[in-house]
Amino acid sequence: MGAPVLKSSVVNRGSLIDRLQGLLQQQLELVHRGNLASAVELFDQTDRCVQEIVGAGGENPARSGSPAGSQPSTADSARQWQGVEQLYRELSLVLTAQRTEVTAALEALQQSKKVLNTYLRTTFQRR
Repeated sequence: MGAPVLKSSVVNRGSLIDRLQGLLQQQLELVHRGNLASAVELFDQTDRCVQEIVGAGGENPARSGSPAGSQPSTADSARQWQGVEQLYRELSLVLTAQRTEVTAALEALQQSKKVLNTYLRTTFQRR
């Protein structure tokens, strides 16, 4: 009677991990399109999904040190977690690249503002 509960728990974790992957993919697509506001809105859903996985005992088998063949679902679960980790890495890289672009644009804007202020000061001082 304990085995069906374990099977149900494994299936539940698997579907939660699938849901997490879907949310991460949506966030990644939104970030690629430049829609950061919508991507941030999905963060709460992603966070809740992670909390549900943790609550369901959703340990990442790739990091747990358990042998890959110890349970039939462990290999599938490891593949799912690898997919999640890949999406997190990609999302992180894209966000870092965008942050770098925004920082460079802000620095250029600040430099332009300094040049304009200097020009205005020298122009009005001559009058």
